[in-house]
Amino acid sequence: MIFFSADTKYAKAIYDDKNALIRPKVYVLGVLALYSLDENLLQGDIENLKEKAGKITHLSIANPKVAPYGVATKEVLENLDLNELFKDKIVLGENISVSVLHVDSKNADIAIVAYSLVSPINHPKGKTSIMTQSILAL
Repeated sequence: MIFFSADTKYAKAIYDDKNALIRPKVYVLGVLALYSLDENLLQGDIENLKEKAGKITHLSIANPKVAPYGVATKEVLENLDLNELFKDKIVLGENISVSVLHVDSKNADIAIVAYSLVSPINHPKGKTSIMTQSILAL
């Protein structure tokens, strides 16, 4: 049986509990991206969100309790001291796809999701900005 996990922590826990024969291996690197229908919100990188906070009513992220990309997003927001600034503006999606739908339906101004989901080839509707400091081992 082959098991693919969306994060390395869960796979490592299974191995550490001796429920897997082979040590987990990273099979892909994930990249977070800002996604919005408003290109002006994406100028610069995530650090520029401080300047744009007044124009953002809702920021959608995947629920960190159930989604690895949500956990990664919370870590990035904390590391950049953006948690306090956006705490009352965060809208949780059940997963990253729901966060994209929040933006597409205009229920959020911007989302932080997996770049693979919103790359121009896969999702040409909105605009994206890759968060270069957020490469994740998955």
